[in-house]
Amino acid sequence: MEAETTSRRRVVRLLYHMTSILLYNVWQPANLLLAKKMGRPPAKPLLKVKTLTAWFRTLTQTRPKKPG
Repeated sequence: MEAETTSRRRVVRLLYHMTSILLYNVWQPANLLLAKKMGRPPAKPLLKVKTLTAWFRTLTQTRPKKPG
């Protein structure tokens, strides 16, 4: 699955690209750590990209709670 944009703004396309790189760079070590903790060889990803993407979406779209 690849994200697509029809935006002509270079900044928007760059933001999407950098976000995908960030997700990939978090996903790889997370899979290695999870495999090590579970005592399995890191042959297949244990953490699915869809799961990580859903977590990231929730994290970025949640509004901070107001104090009080």
